[in-house]
Amino acid sequence: MGLLTSQITTEYLTLYKNDLEQNIDSIHTAQMRLMAMSDELANTGSDLSPDSPEFKLLEQRKQKLALVNKQLDQSLERYQSQLAAVEAREKGVQEQLSKNIQSSFSYNLGGK
Repeated sequence: MGLLTSQITTEYLTLYKNDLEQNIDSIHTAQMRLMAMSDELANTGSDLSPDSPEFKLLEQRKQKLALVNKQLDQSLERYQSQLAAVEAREKGVQEQLSKNIQSSFSYNLGGK
């Protein structure tokens, strides 16, 4: 891989890594909001009878929030594994770039 190709690949990986990190942060924010909503629902329904329609409706909403949280967890795991792969690739490209620089600027002192 040439110097230019290594540099372009590094730039692309950096942009992709930043995008993944932003997605991970967004998921964390959404999960915190979901937890707050779940807590609010739990506090709202604490004085209701378990047989009341309102209580049952609140339970359904809690279940939906739990499902959304599970989906967010799956997305989070996917983004984190992609981020790990990008970081590994980025490390490999940096190593290759260092080798390219070293070979490009080293002098052959052993002969002509």
